[in-house]
Amino acid sequence: MSLMAFGFGSFPGVADNPSRFAAFAASQQAEILDVSYAAVDLRIAQFGGEALDVIAFGIAAKSTRPRIEICARNRDSSSVPDVDGFIRDGPIESDAPESIPGHWLEPLLVALAPFDIETSDDAGGYLCNHLYWRLLRRPQGAAVFIHLPPGREPEWYAELGAACAEAIRCWDRRTPCGVSFPG
Repeated sequence: MSLMAFGFGSFPGVADNPSRFAAFAASQQAEILDVSYAAVDLRIAQFGGEALDVIAFGIAAKSTRPRIEICARNRDSSSVPDVDGFIRDGPIESDAPESIPGHWLEPLLVALAPFDIETSDDAGGYLCNHLYWRLLRRPQGAAVFIHLPPGREPEWYAELGAACAEAIRCWDRRTPCGVSFPG
């Protein structure tokens, strides 16, 4: 299965979003999304029934360590407008579960240990969680979202993105690839 990667463009408070370095290092099929609810929804709708595995990266401005988001929540709740000026507050989908678990937690925790990775069960209420929710609600394909801390060198983000992609490829094939997986 192909691996696609997403990063985000700039938004209020983050003029130069480094998630692009991780996305382009993770996949030749990388795209940078506008920080827009409409743009995210349109892009996910374009998948149709295509079975693509996706790793998405976003910046967490107050974070000091990278975080694997273990779930997406069915809620937009930010007072910050997207780049189109929209503010969303409420469920992303009616008649849907409160949260959905992500994928590849075990191999990513192992592969990203040198990056001082941590887990989080709160992807926020802005576009990162919105994208993650939409990715996990697709009928086919797996997804994970990783929040990145600001202030690192571009090479650090690229190394993290490449390590993510390698761990996912190895896990999907169940081959060693230099990463040992628990259990």
